[in-house]
Amino acid sequence: MRTLPVLLAAAALAFPCTATADESYTTLDALWGDEYGTFNGISIPTILDGLIASGDPLVVGASGRSVSFTDGSEQCILDGLPAVGRVTCLPDGIGDAAVGADCVLPASFPANRRGRFKNRLIDEVIKLSLNARLDPDLEGVALAPTMKTVDALPGADGLFGTDDDVVCADCDTVVVDLPEDLMTALAVYLPVGPTVGGLLGFANSALGEGELYGTSYRDVWRGVRGVNRAFDGCRFYANAPADTIIIIFFKGSTENEEGSGVLSGPTLAARSAPGRVPTLHLTLPEASEVRVVAYTVAGRKAAVIADRVLPTGETVVEFEEARALPCGVYLVRSSSRGVESGETAVRTTKVVVVR
Repeated sequence: MRTLPVLLAAAALAFPCTATADESYTTLDALWGDEYGTFNGISIPTILDGLIASGDPLVVGASGRSVSFTDGSEQCILDGLPAVGRVTCLPDGIGDAAVGADCVLPASFPANRRGRFKNRLIDEVIKLSLNARLDPDLEGVALAPTMKTVDALPGADGLFGTDDDVVCADCDTVVVDLPEDLMTALAVYLPVGPTVGGLLGFANSALGEGELYGTSYRDVWRGVRGVNRAFDGCRFYANAPADTIIIIFFKGSTENEEGSGVLSGPTLAARSAPGRVPTLHLTLPEASEVRVVAYTVAGRKAAVIADRVLPTGETVVEFEEARALPCGVYLVRSSSRGVESGETAVRTTKVVVVR
């Protein structure tokens, strides 16, 4: 997965563009409010200092009703967590407020006299935002109604969150159930399957805009809290979906390597080779109206790959748009409707663009 501990030690959290299968994921839960806590031997204040930089504030909420924690405000987060009290949206009239190094919170911000936050949804959203910066791979994790994780053990380097992490065979499995209404709301809110990144965007929208799509603030809080706890410390996802397409752009390679994945209904595979445009191989039971779209893990449209009638059998479609995509994780949604039968099929899979 990553060079997480080395980058943390340098306080420079610009992760490389790499992806591996069966990797561990890292979140920190109670530690974000622990001034004396450490992870991989690095203090939490030092980690926080590397995660919030000048020009890259941590923003909670949505435009028009948000709070930005700017560079230098890390102590405010340490003082404010863990939060207590209600689970609700940000107050009316707060506007787009900012918290600086002086730790002066907006007048309407829910906090007590000591600066401790009084909104547990804000607490969990801040934690998940920090966790997504600590381990960017986390945003691409697919959510399931029941998520099962198991402890990771450090490998030879003695550090958590690196490529040599191994599954703890003797550790108990942690089971986190996400609220059914929340999963339904995410399915409506996102054009692709629910992911951690999508949940974070949904939670910020709930805080800033009050739009819940039929769920409740408490369920949003439970969902975000569940993800923060599911990978606490460093854990493997025991029931993650297996379908993953890896599109590899090779530099200076002459080996005819390829990445591939498989979808059903319509069947979809992606392949790439040195110096060639990645291609999608679609297999259809009849001539069908087909639309294939790539989305970011937060649900934003990244590229329309195909949107036309395709014939029966296998059709090769060039994924030229992949060349313009930044490396990272995407979700490709393929949908088809038979021209004669009218039968429809939809499938979403994860795509990893690697250079």
